[in-house]
Amino acid sequence: MKSIKIELKLVQNYVQTLFKENDRPDLLYHNFQHTKSVATKSKKIADKYKLSDEELYIVVTAAWFHDLGFYLNNKSENHEVEGVKWAMEYFKQRDFEPQILRGVENCILATKMPQAPSTFLEKIICDADLFHLGTDNFMVGNQMLRLEKEMLNHTVIDDLKWNTNTLTLMKMHEYHTPYCQKLLNKSKAENIKILKNTLEKIQTAVNNNGVATINETEKTPTTASVNDEKNEHGFEKVILLDIESKKDKTKKDKAKDHPDEHTVFHSPFATSPEATTTGIMSDKSVEEPTVVNTILNHTPPSVSAEETILKSDVIENPQKLSDSLIHDEHLFFRQKRKKKEEKKQKGKTSRGVETVFRVTSGNNQKMSGQADSKAHIMITVNSIIISVLLSVLLRRAEDDPRLIIPILLLLLVNVSTIIFSVLATRPNIPTGMFNDSDVQTKKVNLLFFGNFYKMNLESYAKGMFLMMEDRDFLYGSLIQDVYNQGLVLAKKYRLLRISYNIFMYGLILSVIAFVIASLSAPSSSVIH
Repeated sequence: MKSIKIELKLVQNYVQTLFKENDRPDLLYHNFQHTKSVATKSKKIADKYKLSDEELYIVVTAAWFHDLGFYLNNKSENHEVEGVKWAMEYFKQRDFEPQILRGVENCILATKMPQAPSTFLEKIICDADLFHLGTDNFMVGNQMLRLEKEMLNHTVIDDLKWNTNTLTLMKMHEYHTPYCQKLLNKSKAENIKILKNTLEKIQTAVNNNGVATINETEKTPTTASVNDEKNEHGFEKVILLDIESKKDKTKKDKAKDHPDEHTVFHSPFATSPEATTTGIMSDKSVEEPTVVNTILNHTPPSVSAEETILKSDVIENPQKLSDSLIHDEHLFFRQKRKKKEEKKQKGKTSRGVETVFRVTSGNNQKMSGQADSKAHIMITVNSIIISVLLSVLLRRAEDDPRLIIPILLLLLVNVSTIIFSVLATRPNIPTGMFNDSDVQTKKVNLLFFGNFYKMNLESYAKGMFLMMEDRDFLYGSLIQDVYNQGLVLAKKYRLLRISYNIFMYGLILSVIAFVIASLSAPSSSVIH
């Protein structure tokens, strides 16, 4: 196969061109954005399993074509078969092996609901097609799909029916790939919980008030335009209405006495100009909430027996409604997403803080090791010099007394250097004890062995559990530990500096002293 990126780009351009040439603004869900999303998710999942170029091409190409039959042929039933036909039409222009064509065909057909994939590639595209069921965008996609069905069928789907069917689908559905199971099952469970809560609220409203949105079988789908004009997409301007179906006896009696005060509609699509005009010119006291909330929530507000609430808004085009729904959906889930982002940010902050402590402590340990190495060098070098002084030069001093001063000076330098080097590496161990009050007041650092090495395991474990349960105590101990490491390092390097200075300047003075002693000695003594 040629370059996989080039081949997939050719497929994308071909499908994108078909979408542009056959504009379908009435498809709010099965549009190019959905197709592109499925293709992207298919590649994302496939990349987790290191598929071959041929397998990757099959699954991503199938994703690009899987809903093309729905879009171009306007067939919701068996649109997968139409998608296969469009894919085979494309392959007529390309030279591919038969197994690739069969793989693409099988992957497209596998997306048919209910899904029943048989191969791993089919499982990938099935998970990509319903990827949104386990994401925060589920509610947006769900409402887009509902609105799309309502517009295509010119009807309104009952709240209870839609949410019940959606919940049934969610419970029956299972992700097929381990990657999606691990990534999406938790969010999917949260979406199921939201759906259950929504259904409970709808059922409670029905049981308490006897009200619900109009059932799909009770409406007569019709269309009417405000002035029979067509909008820029070629669709009539319609008034979407959500009507309260509950009316008690008092309401009916008043309607008989005053038939023109309130007009009741039984469909979101008005049946005639007269009906439209009557709806618009009804009592001015009627409240007009936005169509976005009406269609999005599909939950009837509580109203008195004396009122009929007319919810209407003129929709210029489906895209405008789509944007409105998305905006309202984002408002609806703002709190949930905000909490999730805060939790995520908190997790990032915690990991960042832990990284800072880990890196800082590691750097301190390295610097402490370097200090010990430097001190070891000083101790070793000066020990060798002292050995030479005692074994060789002291005997020479018996013959030439003028060498005594330089020898003693060098010996003093060596001993002083060793003393400060030893002080730099000498450990300082605390008492190794703490009491309950130290733990309660958070004064003890349980991360340093010097504070607990004389305590029994039970007391230490008790203090550690208290510290781990208290975030401030835990991070306070880490801060204290890093701070104490800094103090120890400062002491080490200060003593090391003194040691190196003594060795450097003392060695210079000792050499000068030896030179002076050698120059002042008689020639015979020097020769001797």
